Amino acid sequence: ANRIEEALQRQFELVQQLQTDPVPSVRVQAVRMTGHILSTFYDFVPSRVSQIFLSTLIHTLSKDQSSADVRSAVILAIVDILKNPLTHPLAKELLPDLVHCLHDNSERVRVHYVQLLISLQTSAIKFYEVVDLDNLLSRLEADKGTKVQKYITELLVNSYFPYAKKTTKHLIQRAIKMVKTNPVAAKKFYSFVPSLVPPGPIVKFMTKLWTSCLSHWILERKAAKELGDEYSEEVATKKQRTSFRLPVKDITSVSALFTIIALCWNGIMDDLEDPENEPLKTYLSQKFDESAFLSMYNDLVCDLELESEENPENEPLKTYLSQKFD
Repeated sequence: ANRIEEALQRQFELVQQLQTDPVPSVRVQAVRMTGHILSTFYDFVPSRVSQIFLSTLIHTLSKDQSSADVRSAVILAIVDILKNPLTHPLAKELLPDLVHCLHDNSERVRVHYVQLLISLQTSAIKFYEVVDLDNLLSRLEADKGTKVQKYITELLVNSYFPYAKKTTKHLIQRAIKMVKTNPVAAKKFYSFVPSLVPPGPIVKFMTKLWTSCLSHWILERKAAKELGDEYSEEVATKKQRTSFRLPVKDITSVSALFTIIALCWNGIMDDLEDPENEPLKTYLSQKFDESAFLSMYNDLVCDLELESEENPENEPLKTYLSQKFD
């Protein structure tokens, strides 16, 4: 028994030496070896050694600034390790310390990290116990890579667009919550939602957002301009008759919601050409008052200066709506 323990200890020490080898490709292989050992033989590895191995991966090798290959290998190794449920209690304690990988300067590392978070959906560890929403939305806002954006959307879609479990009203409330938190991230999120969700729930979401929220905003703006001092009393009376009103008034949030409709519409256009979706296409055309929609667009052009070079992020919305309504 002592000989076996001594042999195992020598192997563990060898792995530790390889983890700090000066050659990056050797460190990559050491990381892969560590992942395989903990995934396959976790119950045979002393807890002290398991903690050292995981801690080295997360606290040291995931920050290896000399090699993105090593940092990427760390995340893939952790995905492998988590296949063994016995590793989850220890991993749950250490995984929050890996959040810096979400903002790694290598897109490959960022992609693998978000894929790791997605893989947690089938485990006892919840992704929101590992990384907070603000970090995810800030990365979604800042990232230029479509892969990262799409994977973050896939990670969050069950939280912000759970169409199979929640009513359309709840979906709108969650959209408004994301818009209030980070409007740029919200627009990126909803640009990818149509690739992950059937067109039916998208159409219901768009039409409900338009007919129950944004169209009322147009009427209120019109009333504010026409009624002047009498506007407050008129709005108070109107609020009593409306079941679901838009809880945001600032032009930036309203613009983001308006953009979300345009992005969702653009995302399902190909689906709507399918003969099976003809009822959806008809329903959409019946629910949208194109003249009112265009009127709102013109208001936003005026208020947000969409044509200004100082607002390049609004160019896709301007182009899309111009093509649709000009």
